[in-house]
Amino acid sequence: MKTTRLNFRPWISILATLSILFIFVGQSYSETVVHVANFEGTMLTGADLIKAEQIIVTVLDQDNDPVEDLTVTGEWSKLLDGTASGVTDVDGKATFVSNATKKCGILRFTVTDISGEGYIYSYSDSTDQTE
Repeated sequence: MKTTRLNFRPWISILATLSILFIFVGQSYSETVVHVANFEGTMLTGADLIKAEQIIVTVLDQDNDPVEDLTVTGEWSKLLDGTASGVTDVDGKATFVSNATKKCGILRFTVTDISGEGYIYSYSDSTDQTE
């Protein structure tokens, strides 16, 4: 009985080359750099001296144009602890409101990340990260 061996090495090499080519060609896009341009803080007061802080974060791209639909993530610290996230509107603004408290003291909000498809957050280009 005669056996024939098939040599698939040339085909495997060609397929591997095509796969690598597809990976490199398929991911050719550039990311737009965004940064925090402004923080606006307002104290909200209610009955029985209950207070909360509202922070509005403005996100701009490298041309200083507002960017919509980015997720801004941040952390509350000092008086209250916690994390929060919000999505920028057409003006590049994301609004955050702390939990209410009767305590007095310093409340800090720090932006920890800004994300969205095709965008990258530049901490160093931001004028503010903390309010």
